[in-house]
Amino acid sequence: MAATPHPAHRFLTMKAAGVTLAALVIILFAGLRFVHLEADFPPGVSGSGDLYTDEGAYSSAAVRWVTTGQWRLEGDFNPAVNLPVYPLIQAVTFKALGLSLGHARLTSVILYLLLMAAVWALARRWAGPVTALIALLVMAVNFNAFAFSRLALLEVPMTLFVVLGLLAAARGGATGTVLAAAAFLLALLTKTAAGFALPVILLVLLWRPEPLTRRLAQAGLFCALTGLGLLAYYFVLVRGHLPDYQTYFMTNVLLRTQGGLWDLGRALVRIIWYGRQFDPVLYPLALLGAAGVLVVGGKLRRHPLFWISVVWIAAYLATLATQNYAPARFYLVLAAPVGLLLGLMIEHLARSGRRGAAGLLAGVVILALAVSGGRAVDYLRHPQYSWASMMRELHGLVRQDGRENPVILGHFANSLSLGTGLLSLNDHYTWKSSLPARLERYRPDYYVTLGGIEAPIRSVLERYGTVEPVRTWDVFHNYYTGEPVALYRLTRKSPLEASRP
Repeated sequence: MAATPHPAHRFLTMKAAGVTLAALVIILFAGLRFVHLEADFPPGVSGSGDLYTDEGAYSSAAVRWVTTGQWRLEGDFNPAVNLPVYPLIQAVTFKALGLSLGHARLTSVILYLLLMAAVWALARRWAGPVTALIALLVMAVNFNAFAFSRLALLEVPMTLFVVLGLLAAARGGATGTVLAAAAFLLALLTKTAAGFALPVILLVLLWRPEPLTRRLAQAGLFCALTGLGLLAYYFVLVRGHLPDYQTYFMTNVLLRTQGGLWDLGRALVRIIWYGRQFDPVLYPLALLGAAGVLVVGGKLRRHPLFWISVVWIAAYLATLATQNYAPARFYLVLAAPVGLLLGLMIEHLARSGRRGAAGLLAGVVILALAVSGGRAVDYLRHPQYSWASMMRELHGLVRQDGRENPVILGHFANSLSLGTGLLSLNDHYTWKSSLPARLERYRPDYYVTLGGIEAPIRSVLERYGTVEPVRTWDVFHNYYTGEPVALYRLTRKSPLEASRP
């Protein structure tokens, strides 16, 4: 007669099976990120125009470098002056693999997998494998994270450098402090929103089990090195291209900044509420759980990883509140701390003997991720390529025209360069008053827009030359304005025609 397995043995067997299954799911969804990389972004996730603009805008320096040998275009939108790190990474990719939309997105996927590995290392430094696995499950399977981590956006590399900074700070000593400052500086030069990480990294430096004077010295060294790095960046890059720096800062930072405490307070409430875009179940669950721990107390409230996650979320939401713009992609940065909080709570409940509560919380997390995972798989089973097809067809039309070294102008012309290699000018992210001068200097051959041309821009274009409609495409189901992408051919007036009233 076979012996009945001991309950403890059954529990360990089930735990091992659960760990194995979780690891397989993480590996599966990590691999699925490489599938159909040029497919359209899934509908219903983003309501902002970033699907048209941002991939190309922040890769424009890399595109120009591999196509023309120049990383900036005088008088145009040159965000690489303010944010040079990601274009450098993309330039390496394009030089090694060639210029394409798929290769631009491949860079982001690889960086996101490195981010997952860094979060695993961060979790295992202070917590058990359950916390680490739950965090990685959330990062791998959550549909918002799955979708946005496949786009060539700044949030992924910025978050990677932040986590590397946290790992370096946890190492301690002079070496760890120097590495933490270097990682934080890279994060800031990837996206300025990385400033949220300053209190998080300082928290890790000050949490170390060392004499207070040494901890304060390391925190001071970190701040000094970061300041010196920013100063060096100013003298090496910014000072020689100050108009580019000022244009980006004014149009993308200063003009979006909220003014007044009342506006900031309202913005913070709105930003917290919009966080449900990341996940309508896991995000509020993590926030409510963290609030409960802060109120009730207990061992978890003294856990360093709990405070790292809480300060991370609070500082990031506060940073977003200073702006009047918070699209869904911004919340990708919260995938790691939300996953860490949920993992910590499940592991804490299980270790404190409340396995029923731990099982219930784990069940809710698994159910939410199952829904997310199902959406991701369904999305990959039915890929659409309206964006990539439009770029190929547009490039074909341009080649048929036979114009020498054609230039394309438009709000999202930089993004079209990723798939076509065409030299592009941006008509929105720079001052509108500079458009006539740039038209005369670069003489664009085409104009691309959503639907009709805005009246002020049309007026400038018609003074420059004739504006002829060529073709329209329905892209991304026309989700943003309800209008198709429209291509116009520009033919510059002769000097005699231009002189006529």
